[in-house]
Amino acid sequence: MLSRFDIEHLQFFYTDRDKVELRKLFQAHMDNPNMKLYSAIYRGTVIAILGVREVDRGVGTVWFTPCKDVWRYRIGLVKACKWGIAHCLDLGFKRLQAVVRKDFDKGRNFLSYLGFKEEGLLEGYGTDGTAHYIFGRSEWQHLCCS
Repeated sequence: MLSRFDIEHLQFFYTDRDKVELRKLFQAHMDNPNMKLYSAIYRGTVIAILGVREVDRGVGTVWFTPCKDVWRYRIGLVKACKWGIAHCLDLGFKRLQAVVRKDFDKGRNFLSYLGFKEEGLLEGYGTDGTAHYIFGRSEWQHLCCS
């Protein structure tokens, strides 16, 4: 299930130091009118925070920040992401895009599973200089969202 993000949901994430940094980041996201934030809740546990930021009319960049044990909740995460994609349609997005680190195969596979297509490599994209792949999804099929 997805619900509106609440800053208190950060209690399910990593160390206290990480929580402080995440709190600053998500507070800034909450103040951004182009950003929509949601908490993915599965069996009473916040398993991820999902977001979409409108970067152009009808175009959104999607992302999620997982809790420390997210891979234990794969089914819940898949359901939440599929619901999130359907919700983006309802919000009027025609294209969604996401970036994932070049060396994060699980993330690349997950985006492919959700119907995103790899579009290219962004050399030096990360703040630490790492390369990332960009994935996009612009031809909507409701099959993925059922």
